[in-house]
Amino acid sequence: MNPPNVREPRRVLQIVNGVPWQPDTGGGILYAFDLGRRLQERGHRVDFLVATEPANEGSLEGTSVTFSFDIHKRRSPISMYRKARRRLPDYDIVHAHCKEGALIAFRRRWTRRRPRFVMTVHNPAPRRRSFFSESVRRRWERLAARCADVVCVPSEYSRRAVAEAYEMEASRLRVVPPGVPDECFEASSKPRPSLAGRPARLVSIGRICGQKGFDILLEALAKIEHDARLKIIGDGPAAEVETLENRCRELGIEDRVELTGFVPREQIIEDLAQADLFVLASRAESFGMVYAEAQAVGLPVIGTAVGGVPEVIADGVTGRLVPPEESDALAQMIDELLGDEALLQELGAAGRSRARERFSWETSVDRTEEAYEEALGKGRS
Repeated sequence: MNPPNVREPRRVLQIVNGVPWQPDTGGGILYAFDLGRRLQERGHRVDFLVATEPANEGSLEGTSVTFSFDIHKRRSPISMYRKARRRLPDYDIVHAHCKEGALIAFRRRWTRRRPRFVMTVHNPAPRRRSFFSESVRRRWERLAARCADVVCVPSEYSRRAVAEAYEMEASRLRVVPPGVPDECFEASSKPRPSLAGRPARLVSIGRICGQKGFDILLEALAKIEHDARLKIIGDGPAAEVETLENRCRELGIEDRVELTGFVPREQIIEDLAQADLFVLASRAESFGMVYAEAQAVGLPVIGTAVGGVPEVIADGVTGRLVPPEESDALAQMIDELLGDEALLQELGAAGRSRARERFSWETSVDRTEEAYEEALGKGRS
């Protein structure tokens, strides 16, 4: 007998370009592996084809992993296709989370043979890299999306952005928000101690890069009137980390900021549960998973009104939105919330409820299964 909610067990090959145990792993890769586990729990067979270095090989309980290449520089759609082509008839669905699946999508488009191809575009925004490498990525990703049977995106913002960037009709795109880990909801929901007589504990999470706006957050911290300590959780290039450290010293706040580097997910959830306020000043976000995770823990949040963030944070209900690039506005908002403990508790409780309602894994897997069945239906039509 199949587990509940399973329409019919499917054989699924997930294509990703990294693994969860890498320190600088992005949210899209974490999502793909979490999704794989959830699909297996519903009775589907899920394998992974991963472009990464063998030195990064680790274990993933309950999921088989095939490492595709020996070195990163061969991480390309051509190499991925060569690696996968003999295995393709074994699957009903190929679900790609990166450009490396482009030629598999092209094969599907022109041969009309199984497997069906589903593409998730996690972040349509341009990346900070050389013009040539960014142009190549966009071209491959556009090919994969336009040849796919179904394209999934994490937010309504992403649907509009992908439709425009890849010249597709928005009606072809399916919104599948990622699910919040169960551990976030299971974290302690006890009332946080009063702020009286102690520094407020602020936390921010993200890869150390310009997109996340940590420089703006540091400037805001230097301007606030309340006594607060900031923990920034995340890894990144050594040059980016050094830039943040130097900025802390320039602002005279080095004793109030902790840069943790890579932290396991279990510890991240614990840090969220112990904080008083989550703050992230992103310059761009296709969804903003960390905002949803913070809300699931019951933490009030402050974010920027960019990309898909307004779909995650209900402004004035679960948190506050401020304009990007404006450290003065961010500092004022931090002071406003830290000055009203009753409001902090109210926002946190509302955020926890909203996250459970809108960002559960059950909903995310339901929508993913619907996308698979839609793709398979196109093959029969």
